[in-house]
Amino acid sequence: MELDREDHELRDLVSQTLENKGVLGDIRAQLRASIFLALDDEEKLTSYLKTKNNKLTSFLESSNGRQAFTLIVELLEHFNLKHSLAVLTQEAGLAAAEVTTLRDSSDNLNDKKCVKISDANPDAVEPKLVKLLKDSTNTTPK
Repeated sequence: MELDREDHELRDLVSQTLENKGVLGDIRAQLRASIFLALDDEEKLTSYLKTKNNKLTSFLESSNGRQAFTLIVELLEHFNLKHSLAVLTQEAGLAAAEVTTLRDSSDNLNDKKCVKISDANPDAVEPKLVKLLKDSTNTTPK
């Protein structure tokens, strides 16, 4: 019994230390991403996920839906949130080619007439979603 108590104390101490250093969250995100990537090896997963979420499928087929996902993908990549991006793309049922298309369309968002992102400070390195939010708050009457 003494050993069990010591094991629990050690486990709790290690868990708390990893949590405080932010490592435990990374491990959890990496585990979720790895699970989805492992499941991705199954060709059925993508079609299964798409048929399970008709609302998302319809949204992604719309112009606004693709633009919204493009902004989210660009934001996650900007902050190097690879595991979050992997989970998002797997849950959304997006194939690698579709993610590449989203990534490429992120560079062309301004060329499309639907979203206008100002380049008031072209040297500022920030995600397009942040620029879009700044633009919308700057043009809102007070």
